[in-house]
Amino acid sequence: MEFAALEQGLRILKSLQNSNAVVEGDSSLVISVAKKIQGGTQACKATRHWRLAKVTKNIAQLIGEMKGLVFQTVRRKANGLADYLANYNIDNQDRGWDSCWQQVDSPSLKERCSQLAREDLGNLNRA
Repeated sequence: MEFAALEQGLRILKSLQNSNAVVEGDSSLVISVAKKIQGGTQACKATRHWRLAKVTKNIAQLIGEMKGLVFQTVRRKANGLADYLANYNIDNQDRGWDSCWQQVDSPSLKERCSQLAREDLGNLNRA
């Protein structure tokens, strides 16, 4: 699931025509594989699990098309907002707002996200 999320995120980033971005994730395995691919490791050797072959190949192609990406891990303690949004989107797939935050017309969702962002920043400052 996390590899599929990276692939989808890279597709969205590419559709926005922005190849200069910091890609953050709380899975050290996914970020490690992305860094290996970016460093020149072939997709089939970046991870040895056969079930990940197709998604890893797709990720490699996307990374190859976007030269200004930086991959880094985020501590899970400071990732409450991302977890909330991921779960919200899974529970509300019919809303279809996966590509543009500005399209979200929900004051309660935006307030909850703002609250979580403040909590995440507080957790980072305490760490």
